[in-house]
Amino acid sequence: MTGHPKGAPMISTVLAENPPLVRSLLVFATVVAVVVAASLAAGGRSGRLLAVGLSLGGIGVVGVLTLSPVGSGGPRQPACNVEPYNWFGDTPNVALFLLPAIFLVVATRSAALVAVLGPVGSAAVELAQYAFPELGRRCDVDDLLANSGGAVAGALMGAVILWSVRLAHRRSPVADASPRSGTPSPIPEYR
Repeated sequence: MTGHPKGAPMISTVLAENPPLVRSLLVFATVVAVVVAASLAAGGRSGRLLAVGLSLGGIGVVGVLTLSPVGSGGPRQPACNVEPYNWFGDTPNVALFLLPAIFLVVATRSAALVAVLGPVGSAAVELAQYAFPELGRRCDVDDLLANSGGAVAGALMGAVILWSVRLAHRRSPVADASPRSGTPSPIPEYR
């Protein structure tokens, strides 16, 4: 195992050599994201604003991880793999777009919009990797498919979260008790 000069392995080396660890961490991150997104979806305007921040932060992470230069740089020829190989097995690329998509659905309240924006964003990343070969990156149809699959899966998860929160709110006794209905609310209002 190659690693840090002091003998400790670098995190990227540990992750590259332990795919089951990566999958476990991504499953854990997804579960945490779903729980947090559900809490934010139920949190009204402040929850929605926090979801905007988390989705923008996730999009920023996507940009850094996909467009930061790697290798020695220098002039290279543009290259792009256009033959799909194993995009579904590319767990990190699926998760890369899945997590921000969950929060973006909560922020925008539109799973359809996110399901379209995700693949468009992934295509933009791959196009940028092709257009700027000096980044040391290569566009790849497997990345496009994995990122798009993650975005669509995140949009679906976000839609289920919004639906669940709306359903719970409709069944709540507080939701039925409004000043217009004439039924007193079980939660006192403080003015």
